Amino acid sequence: MIFLQVPFPEKDQAKSLGARWDAVSKLWYIPEHLLDQKEQFSKWLPLAVDESSVLEEENTEEIKAQSLSLVMRQVQRSLRQYFSKALWLTAEIANLNNNRGHLYLELTESDQQGRVLASCRATIWKSQAEMILKRFSDATGSQLEKGLKVLCLAEVNFHEIYGFSLNIQEIDPNYTLGELQQQQQKIRLALKTAGIFENNRTQLLKEDFQRIAVIAPPDAAGLGDFRADANLLQKHQLCEFTYFYSSFQGQSTEQDLLTSIEAVHAIHAKHPFDALVIIRGGGSKLDLNQLNIESVARQICLAKLPVLTGIGHERDLTILDEVANRHFDTPSKVIGFIRQSIFQQAQQAKYNWQQISTQSQLRLKHASQNMERLQQQISQSSQLQLAQWKSRLEPMITRVQHETNTAVRLKNQALAQYYTSIAAQTKPKLEWKSEQLDELMSRIHQQGLWQLKHKKETIRQWIGFVLSAGPQSQLERGFALVYDQKQQPVINKQQALNEQSLTIEFVDGKIQVDVQAQQELI
Repeated sequence: MIFLQVPFPEKDQAKSLGARWDAVSKLWYIPEHLLDQKEQFSKWLPLAVDESSVLEEENTEEIKAQSLSLVMRQVQRSLRQYFSKALWLTAEIANLNNNRGHLYLELTESDQQGRVLASCRATIWKSQAEMILKRFSDATGSQLEKGLKVLCLAEVNFHEIYGFSLNIQEIDPNYTLGELQQQQQKIRLALKTAGIFENNRTQLLKEDFQRIAVIAPPDAAGLGDFRADANLLQKHQLCEFTYFYSSFQGQSTEQDLLTSIEAVHAIHAKHPFDALVIIRGGGSKLDLNQLNIESVARQICLAKLPVLTGIGHERDLTILDEVANRHFDTPSKVIGFIRQSIFQQAQQAKYNWQQISTQSQLRLKHASQNMERLQQQISQSSQLQLAQWKSRLEPMITRVQHETNTAVRLKNQALAQYYTSIAAQTKPKLEWKSEQLDELMSRIHQQGLWQLKHKKETIRQWIGFVLSAGPQSQLERGFALVYDQKQQPVINKQQALNEQSLTIEFVDGKIQVDVQAQQELI
């Protein structure tokens, strides 16, 4: 049995010539009935099988140099002999094109400084591409794309015209996922070494939300679900949402996210937010790798406000989820948490208000009852004290009235005695004075007529002077003005005696005089 080194793309050609497949060695071979026709399989024969022809050509003196095709066939045979089976290898996809169902890749390997160590072309033929891509997609949730590190089972192929390449027969998706986990672990370790991994998770998250910043892709489906509830909360003025847009895939992801976070902090410094929400919604496992960015995770760790994430995966977490204050599976769950927190606070406030109202009513009722009780006590105490004071005052009032009446009676008796004494003493003098008066009256009458005319003129002058001076001047001279109850001047005694009270005006004020009381005293 002669085994053949048949590349996968050429298996149909070898099969059509009669080659058979050996399931044990997993190689094509020439069946016995075709050994005499092995020349038609020469391109797949091991180098040792056809080396006689090569030696023959080398020993021919006429040929001093080998043809290019011969050299290429020798290289091809050597590679087929050395790499007789497909082998597993790791590489990074530097480029990927689809041409009529065939996938053409460029595989590279780089060192830690990013320098390329190796590069080659690779192919996934259409007959196997659908199966390989489906298996990879089912396991990772994403398609093959540029930048992924892969572990693939590849067959070494060398063509005389197209040169060296690899034919990929299988790709292990677990390796790609493991590579992403290693990258995530590297970021996690760096943040823990810096001592900031737990920073945002230890920040106090408010139980009630009033202002929230949101970073999301502008056309994300999850953003629409989030805004459906957010707009309703904002419409009813329960919470205000400010949106910052950023790409979550592609080369600009890191810079866009950093710029958005910086913008949030700039506004937060002047008008603080209660929380920062980062949402995306949906996507494959490999898409998560574009969010495992150390610089963005570091900014979340150092953020001056709690961060809530809703990236869109139930089981797989990004490094952003791990360092955030709270993480949720989907954007809908983030807004659900916010809505529920606001509603719980509203219900708690309502309950508190009801408790305050109930307690206030109870306290008011108790206070009212205490007031009524105190009012009854005060009323009873006042009546008791009033009765006590009344019983004490009645003897005093009786004694005062008795003493007052006695004093008045004694004073009246004394006044009567004074009047009698004065009358007895003044009567002889009045008679003598009356005689003198008569004599003087006669003299005055005689002289008065003489001076009447002269004095009349003088009196007129004085009257004019007095009248011109006015009441105030008379008051200042020592005179007084007397008014009745209607504030009309009183000019004689009889008029004064007819009044019950009089007002006497002096220069420095007025006094009220009870005429009847004065008459009783007299």
